[in-house]
Amino acid sequence: GSARNPGIPRVPGALQVWRQAVAGRHDAVLLGSAGDQVKHLLHRLSRGEFPKGTTPRVIVLLIGINDWLQTPKVTLKSPAGLARIANHVSGAIARIVALLHHLSNCSSRIIVMGILPCGSVKNGRGLQYSWPSLYTKPINLTNQAIRALAETHSGVEYLDCGKHLLNESGRGMNKTNTYDGLHPSAQGYAVLLRSCLLPAVAPYL
Repeated sequence: GSARNPGIPRVPGALQVWRQAVAGRHDAVLLGSAGDQVKHLLHRLSRGEFPKGTTPRVIVLLIGINDWLQTPKVTLKSPAGLARIANHVSGAIARIVALLHHLSNCSSRIIVMGILPCGSVKNGRGLQYSWPSLYTKPINLTNQAIRALAETHSGVEYLDCGKHLLNESGRGMNKTNTYDGLHPSAQGYAVLLRSCLLPAVAPYL
């Protein structure tokens, strides 16, 4: 999915976290791509990027934030615009899930992560750690649709790890777990893996 996955090798200390928590225990592969939007992932999967000859026990999907980051701010402030983009993103995620089912011969458990929170990035006003932020409504709308998708499809489940990137009050991004209000730090990856993602996939391994 998104850059929050391939960022692991680039964030200082994050690769060590990945190796200790995942790579040393499980046969896992990261297939995220920086800047990926839903259309890009659909394209890559349709062109053969899914590992051939494999049937993963679990597939974890995280995608969608870059679609919102590339949306004009005037659209983000329009109810009609929000609904249009949310339908586009969630509809594409549904197609990705269907394609993953097909590519895995309907044998893999698919865990669709809710889009993680992020501050009002790139605004030049020091609000990159704000939450609620410019992206709270877009993220919530998309996550509601993802949850509904998971509830109506067997073999698919929704996973919300967002609270682990927020501070204790739930108002504001945790500056220890994210280094820029968007991407997790090494500690952020450790928390996401050990407190949310690994417990969710454990029953299927």
